[in-house]
Amino acid sequence: MKEKMIEKIKQLLLETPYFVCNQCYLRGSYVDETYNDLSDVDLLVVSQDFCGVTFQKRKELLRKALIDLEYKLEIDAICLSEEEYFKLLDDKREMYYMERMIKIL
Repeated sequence: MKEKMIEKIKQLLLETPYFVCNQCYLRGSYVDETYNDLSDVDLLVVSQDFCGVTFQKRKELLRKALIDLEYKLEIDAICLSEEEYFKLLDDKREMYYMERMIKIL
C-alpha cells in the first residue's frame, strides 16, 4: 500500500494546476516503517510558487492538489519556497542530516 500511495501522491503533485512542485520528500513514520492505521503522512513540499503565499494558503493549495488521493489519510506537510528550503538547510543542516527523508519528486 505504501508504494501505491507514494506513487499516487507523486502523480497528483505532478498534475496539479495549483503550483509547480519542485521537490517533495516523504518524512516521518512512513520513512521509518513505524506507521500504523492512525499515522499521518508527513511531507516536505518545495515550490517556487509558494513565494509570497501564506503558510495557510500553501497548505490549502496542497490539500486541493491531493483531494483525489484515494487513501483517506491525514497529510501533515511543510510547504516551503525554494529560498526558504535552502535557508532551512543552511540553518538546520545537522537536524536534517539526522532526519530520514525519501525524495519522491
